[in-house]
Amino acid sequence: MKTRWIEPEQLEKAQERNEAFWEGRLDGPLMWVTGPEAHPGTSPPEPPTDEELWTAVDYSLYHLDGPDAIRHLPRVLEIESLDCVQWIHGAGQPSAGHWLDLLQAVQAAGKSVQVYYGPTHGEEADPGEELKTLCRELDPDRLFFWAAVDSTEEADRLVELGRQGRRR
Repeated sequence: MKTRWIEPEQLEKAQERNEAFWEGRLDGPLMWVTGPEAHPGTSPPEPPTDEELWTAVDYSLYHLDGPDAIRHLPRVLEIESLDCVQWIHGAGQPSAGHWLDLLQAVQAAGKSVQVYYGPTHGEEADPGEELKTLCRELDPDRLFFWAAVDSTEEADRLVELGRQGRRR
């Protein structure tokens, strides 16, 4: 595959389209990715059905991004073949450990949960204490804990805390 650089005019057009999308001035899709056989003026393919979308992979994860996205959770949890909900609590929001009701609802629906701790997302929290709380309040066998840490020692400490949480 050849690397292709984007021309400044193309970048400007893409930025304008992105702004139009976020300002609600765009009727069509923000982006349409096609194969090399596509030509200008070609209609985009029909979107897959929920069933096609969620069963075409071995393991499916839905990215639930911040408090504004919570309104979608009931519909998301109805997707039978969905395996996991990744909860990103949002920059400036309380860390994942403060959203136990939401995380418990996800697990009660038979899904796993993934949480994240890192720059702008829970970095003020002590990941070790958060992990202990999450393992105590949730099913640790259906908990994926993703943390950006500064050392292998800190990563090893979190792995050990996770193991301890599974033994409860």
